[in-house]
Amino acid sequence: MINEHGLVGRVVGTSGGVSRMLLVSDVSSRIPVLIDRTDARAILTGDGSGNPRLAFVRGQQAIQSGDRILTSGDGEDCPADCP
Repeated sequence: MINEHGLVGRVVGTSGGVSRMLLVSDVSSRIPVLIDRTDARAILTGDGSGNPRLAFVRGQQAIQSGDRILTSGDGEDCPADCP
């Protein structure tokens, strides 16, 4: 699910016209991402707050304040290039 600011969450199950969604802020959420400026890979991890954290960032000085974070498309959970 995407809104005007970017990725909000992903559908993790459906049943009888109802969908279950896992928000990116959920502590169970792990999404492979990349930093647009450097193409460095990382994992966006939910921590229950409105600001998920980046874990396992590859590369020295791979991220700076203001960098755009995009889904990498790795795995099957999210398409590539969603902010």
